[in-house]
Amino acid sequence: MGAQEIHKVPSEGVACNNEDMLTLNIAPGQCRGTVLLTHGYAEHAGRYLALIAALNDAGYDVFFRDLPGHGHSAGPRARVDVAELIHLHFDMRGEVRKRMRGGPFFAFGHSMGGLVTAASALIHPEGLDGVVLSGPALRPLPDLPEALVKIMVPVGRLCPGLPAATLDAEAVSRDPAVREAYDSDPLCYHGPVPLLTGATMMDQARRTLAHAHRWDVDLPLLIFHGTKDALADVTGSRQFAAAVTSSGGHAELREVPEAFHEVFNEPEAPQLRAELVSWLGKH
Repeated sequence: MGAQEIHKVPSEGVACNNEDMLTLNIAPGQCRGTVLLTHGYAEHAGRYLALIAALNDAGYDVFFRDLPGHGHSAGPRARVDVAELIHLHFDMRGEVRKRMRGGPFFAFGHSMGGLVTAASALIHPEGLDGVVLSGPALRPLPDLPEALVKIMVPVGRLCPGLPAATLDAEAVSRDPAVREAYDSDPLCYHGPVPLLTGATMMDQARRTLAHAHRWDVDLPLLIFHGTKDALADVTGSRQFAAAVTSSGGHAELREVPEAFHEVFNEPEAPQLRAELVSWLGKH
């Protein structure tokens, strides 16, 4: 992966076991900066090895971990309260700040992790030098009425494991090899979306979009989003970027024509990784 060394660092506020650790892949040579990578729903950080390697090769240290209930981490499978994940992200950022080698600090998040990253940076922008989102779940699909979501959240906290929806693996990528790898990956979750996860994701998405105009004007933002994303509507990214720029902030939206949800697992991925590295180097 181009990394010289791997360290595991316990996340604050989380039980310290082997699953609840931040992994650090150190770039060879001089450090140009640090990236905190947060994966999406029903997957795990191990699916980002190509991106992590590209960042390492470009001189960026990368911290990452499996979120609770995902991958190697403990907890009921894929059952999370997204509001709690936002607070976990604060803790992870604090740990990264303590241990980073230097240079600017960037936060990267995909899908649910993109929503968590966006909300974290919106609430507490201090200490961050840039944010990159990939297919952020700012308008997760299906799009439900706000009144229904408000009912679903307390019900989800009472009955967190109640099946709420199904995720179409065909919508992950246009690449059949990526879909096959996702379907056969035992660390990915393939069951129905738990009500707690779905309800709190939609609730936090609505809250984050509603406050996008409060984005720190000094915090640059880059969003990658596929125009054929059937899991997180690209409209959410368009609205978020527009709100940031209209309020004096710096936001770039890179729409990927015809791309599905995981743009960094699409055929365009090598070009997108190069664009990401170039953007980081300018900030």
